[in-house]
Amino acid sequence: MDARLQGYFVSKRAQRAFDRHCDQDAQLKARWKQMGSTERSLNYHELNILTKEELVPQDLCLLAGRQFQISEYGILGYAMKSAQTLSQALHLASKYHQTAAPLLNVNFAANDDLYEVVLENTGALDEGVFFLLVEELMATFPRVVYQLTGEEILAEKIELSYADTGHWQSYEKVFNCVPSFAAPRCVFAFSLQALDLPLLAKDSNMLKLLDRRCQDLLDFASSGQGLGHNVTRLLLQQLSSVNSANDICSLLNISERTLRRNLAKENTSFQALLDDVRQRFAEDCLGTTTLSVQEVAELVGYTEASNFRRAFQRWTSRTPDNFRVNALSDQQPAATLDQ
Repeated sequence: MDARLQGYFVSKRAQRAFDRHCDQDAQLKARWKQMGSTERSLNYHELNILTKEELVPQDLCLLAGRQFQISEYGILGYAMKSAQTLSQALHLASKYHQTAAPLLNVNFAANDDLYEVVLENTGALDEGVFFLLVEELMATFPRVVYQLTGEEILAEKIELSYADTGHWQSYEKVFNCVPSFAAPRCVFAFSLQALDLPLLAKDSNMLKLLDRRCQDLLDFASSGQGLGHNVTRLLLQQLSSVNSANDICSLLNISERTLRRNLAKENTSFQALLDDVRQRFAEDCLGTTTLSVQEVAELVGYTEASNFRRAFQRWTSRTPDNFRVNALSDQQPAATLDQ
């Protein structure tokens, strides 16, 4: 098995769809239990196996992509929302996509009157895994454009490098068109004119901050060493979906006992690293952006703002709202001196 695949769980939306199938299909549930994986999330390698065994529908990832929320891109998603135009947002996606979808190579290019997003299997992934990744990622594109601009932009062309999958009805439901199969590349293309569309939540000041944070994340991923650094990097990459020691152990292909023992040698623990990443990220967002408390909570891996508020007060002895007020007041003298 490709070790990288063990380190990447399916999206939460795909996991929810899978869980529903497990609840309704005793054979799938038994097979999943046989794989010894019922207590943790599904990764792409396992989904590929179950799809090939025809226990999971081939279009599971494709249909799951329709449920995409741009906050799932983490800090990159919020940076894209802050851009002025769709063109600027896609430039950010081109620059920092490795922080959100590291298993695929993504290229963006104008071609005549179309703007193309090209997905490539440069990492020599199993064809079945590549197919699952492409289908889900492509299905998110119409959702991304709509959430950024409020406009429904239809695909002008979709090309896929693999053979016909047989679920053309699902493609029509997601894209309002049927792709061309066995093409040289995987391409999603839409009108070049759409690049000039203004964004709903454009904010040039927040864009500057979030652009820097995306670059920080890229830089962190390529520096440092040790288990604690690797755990922190994985948390930064997938903070909204990886929140347990069990998930981290699956990513690193080690036991929880080994994780605890080796982190103890570095005088830390998984919970300490998780809390540190969450706290620093939350403080940064609260102190320098206008993101709501709910949005900050989602960025650091909480689905409920109430749980995030309790955790933040435990970390800092302050509520998120009080922290934001104090941070803004601390910035006032510096702002006055700069004028």
